[in-house]
Amino acid sequence: MSKLRVLLCLVTSSLITGCITFDQKSESVTFHQLSGPVTTPTIKAPIIFIPRANIPVSIRRPTLVIADETRVIKVDDSQRWIASLDRAVSEIVGRNLTKQTGLPFELHTPSENYLVLFIDVEAMFLTAQATVLQLHYRFEDAQGKTLSQGHGQWKAKRSENPIDYVNAQSENFAKAAAQIAQDLKPLIEIKNP
Repeated sequence: MSKLRVLLCLVTSSLITGCITFDQKSESVTFHQLSGPVTTPTIKAPIIFIPRANIPVSIRRPTLVIADETRVIKVDDSQRWIASLDRAVSEIVGRNLTKQTGLPFELHTPSENYLVLFIDVEAMFLTAQATVLQLHYRFEDAQGKTLSQGHGQWKAKRSENPIDYVNAQSENFAKAAAQIAQDLKPLIEIKNP
């Protein structure tokens, strides 16, 4: 039994010494979050249900991905999202919609009167002059019937660092939500005469 313990100690110590480096500092991690207004709904219904946004595989990861217009990707492992991007996009669009329309939004299926907003982010990238967001959106009723849909591209000032990039994309999502709100208003009038 003691030979087994000695062997186990040798194996453990050799594994540990190979995994830990004492002469290098770890790089600090910066966490980023899309920003938007904190508002209170002023109208009770319909609730806007926003499931997780559909995000391209190239940017759907914990690290912040910045691509240029040719889709060359730059990833820095020390720059990360604080939450999953698909959920963050749904939340930021919902907050901006509440500000624009006064309607409440939910990230989980409500049990009451609701409309569904599907968001497909097509691209988030930089050009020589701008930070760009492209997305497609679709409204459905609770039974799955398509009521309205749209597509757009929004631009903010070109960002030179990750913090500016996140702020510029937050601005783009606010602009997108303003357009989405315009498409939503006729649907609310039909549903709530």
